[in-house]
Amino acid sequence: MVKNLKEVNISVMGSTENCKCSAIEEVTNGFLDYSKKYQGGAKGSKKIPNKTGSKGMASVSRKVPANITKAQTKTINEVASKAFKVLNAHGCVRIDFMINNKTGKVYCNEINTIPGSLAFYLWEHDGINFSKECDILIKNAIDRYNKRSKKVYSFETSVLDGYKKK
Repeated sequence: MVKNLKEVNISVMGSTENCKCSAIEEVTNGFLDYSKKYQGGAKGSKKIPNKTGSKGMASVSRKVPANITKAQTKTINEVASKAFKVLNAHGCVRIDFMINNKTGKVYCNEINTIPGSLAFYLWEHDGINFSKECDILIKNAIDRYNKRSKKVYSFETSVLDGYKKK
């Protein structure tokens, strides 16, 4: 187990050929564990009796941009872009990372393929509001559909070699 971690998140948008990373956020009031996320009455979560009194996702405090080093920012951007491409992702994802506060080591934790609210707040730092983000995502989806529709698939085979017409 790694102790003394802080959570940071980044959004990646685009396609495997062309993706862009957002600003990085830092979760400033601890981890969003199972109880806080799913038992705290977060919008869209199943209401399960909660003994903790947590307010779910609404209880999370965020700092954008995150208070991390340039080297950590570079690592997170590189790993996030690479993960997006390797997983053949498209559209918008949020990738969660953990940073060891003592060593500064960055750990990739998980990818959220349909992040709540499309992680729009991470794009505002780049001047992209929710409406503009939706426009970008729709345009990218149409472009991807058009590109896939124009593909012609062919396979070289010798299955008919030697076939003689009678």
